[in-house]
Amino acid sequence: WALTDRQVKATVEDELDEILTQDNRPGGAAVVVRIDGRTLFFNFGTATRGKVITSDTLFNLASLGKTFDTTLLSMAVLQGELSLDDTVGQYVTELQDAGDIRNVRLDHLVSYTSGLSLPQDLPPWPDAGPGLARLARRFTVATLSNGNRSQQSALIRYADLPFQRLLSAEDFGHYKPDPEVYLGAASALGLKAGEVMMVAAHKSDLRAAQAVGMRAAFVERPLEKGPAGGADLLPDPDADVQATDFLDLADRLGC
Repeated sequence: WALTDRQVKATVEDELDEILTQDNRPGGAAVVVRIDGRTLFFNFGTATRGKVITSDTLFNLASLGKTFDTTLLSMAVLQGELSLDDTVGQYVTELQDAGDIRNVRLDHLVSYTSGLSLPQDLPPWPDAGPGLARLARRFTVATLSNGNRSQQSALIRYADLPFQRLLSAEDFGHYKPDPEVYLGAASALGLKAGEVMMVAAHKSDLRAAQAVGMRAAFVERPLEKGPAGGADLLPDPDADVQATDFLDLADRLGC
């Protein structure tokens, strides 16, 4: 049996009564629920309890809501309910006769309103695919990023990168450069830290990995931060291996 909108709202209200503070600070809550193919939006202002909701409160809630909207949109895409290539006019009937705005696509809204990047906004370096493929013939090739698993998974699928394992800092409840991330990654691979080589374009990442016993390979990405510079550059004498790109790294590791 399916829950009605009223039943869902009552359940949300019960949860919020336990979560929201009982003091007199102004504020509110915005809740989005995805259930039975429906997306329900609930706004709970606390003005009815004698608290004032200011324009700043509404602005902050709206800004926070953008990330939730994007998350729900991404879930709908993964479930095949819509496509990021769809235009907003397909879903907002009021925009169907609104001129050029009706041609704005959902992917435009995702990246603009939330500040999140789509996979196609982050194309891989040209050497990444073929270089990783060569490395994978001899080694287990895994990610280890502070980015979350879903973000990494989308990037890997879009770029068709041959990673054999996907590891994220969120798996270990810490962020790099915390040692728990590096040690957790080695454990997840069934290896000791000394049997793992951290490959990165950031020297600080490599120093943190070496501090727990990993080996380190520095791969230079001089344009990582754009033509104005600012990226870490060769040489990196503290690294076990230094390379100009992943193809060069494969050569140096005999792959």
